[in-house]
Parts: sequence; C-alpha cells; structure tokens
Amino acid sequence: MTFLDQLRADTQAALSGFGDMSDKDEHPTRFRMEAVEVSYTVAAKASARGARGELLIQGPG
Repeated sequence: MTFLDQLRADTQAALSGFGDMSDKDEHPTRFRMEAVEVSYTVAAKASARGARGELLIQGPG
C-alpha cells in the first residue's frame, strides 16, 4: 500500500465517524470543526508511521 493509499484509507476511516455530512450548509461551523478534527487525526496517523512533511489545513476563502 502506498503512502497516498494509506492516507486515503485513514481519511475515510476518520470521516466515517461523522456520519452524514449532507447538512454541512445548515451547520457550517460544526462542519469546519469536524473537517479540522479529521485533518489532525489523519496527520497524527501519518506521523505515527514516520511520514515526513506537513499536512496543511486551509480555511474557507
């Protein structure tokens, strides 16, 4: 499994904990907070495997 495959799998696993995100337009603040939590979760897993580099989190706008 390549690094990107593992990153994709980690992201899917982290996202699955949030269920249906179809209401993101009704709750934009909650959605952004969840997206940041997912990003940090994925970054922590990649770091634990010895990955080097940074995961950039870009806000809206």
